[in-house]
Amino acid sequence: MFSIEYTVPSKRKALLFLYLIPLLYFAASSTFSYIPFINGLVFCLTPVIFALIFAKSTLRPYFIVRESWKNMFQIALAILITSNVLAGLSLLVLFILSLTLSLLGFDSDAVSLTPFIVKRTPLEVFIQYNLLLLPFIAIGEELMKVIIFLGIASLLPLPNNYRTPVAVVLAALIFGLFHAIHYSLAYTIPVFVGAIPYFVFFLLFRSIIPLIIAHFIHDGIGFLFHLETVGFPLMLLALITFLTWMFVIKPEERIISYLEERRSQVDVIQLD
Repeated sequence: MFSIEYTVPSKRKALLFLYLIPLLYFAASSTFSYIPFINGLVFCLTPVIFALIFAKSTLRPYFIVRESWKNMFQIALAILITSNVLAGLSLLVLFILSLTLSLLGFDSDAVSLTPFIVKRTPLEVFIQYNLLLLPFIAIGEELMKVIIFLGIASLLPLPNNYRTPVAVVLAALIFGLFHAIHYSLAYTIPVFVGAIPYFVFFLLFRSIIPLIIAHFIHDGIGFLFHLETVGFPLMLLALITFLTWMFVIKPEERIISYLEERRSQVDVIQLD
């Protein structure tokens, strides 16, 4: 088993960490301004402000740059590929399920992601909302995931080798469910599945930085895909560039070699 050593907060602080969930639900479901960017910014800044006030000491070790920035970027690309492969497989399952239900004469809207996939974003909205909000989304949502995961991992009354995967699944599920607030419930599934590699790489490399980089690239490509008129060609160009870069730097070889050197047991350090 790979060496996974991470620090969780005390039980009291872990309970406080989980208060972030209702705070984020309030921020996501409320309207603070007629300007969409402001509403999105409030949601993204909520975990940032929460982290600065309540979780700064717990999260500080995970912002230490233990690898070179080149390696950080390679790790981020590995996260991106793993996440999108798993999310893509879940989308395929949903598509097959939706098609099967339609052929059998049942309502397939509950498992259909077609409205989200075919949605197109006008250029002005892309610039005034998506592009400006992108860095805040990447930082805020990764802080959200890590804080909730650490809170759950601290409170689960399970052995270390069991509570870590259970905490990963629960935190990923919560992250997925947040996306159902503005999208369909079916959208929870690919987000949930795609979030799991983020937690795995977070634990393996004990850094939140590659997660933020991967999230930034992922959402950036996704926003390009939905851009009106030129969205698909731009996304295709970004994807080709990304794949070309992957074949040149081959980050998987370095990452596999790194992991092979770190085989051991899971070690969770509980703070008092």
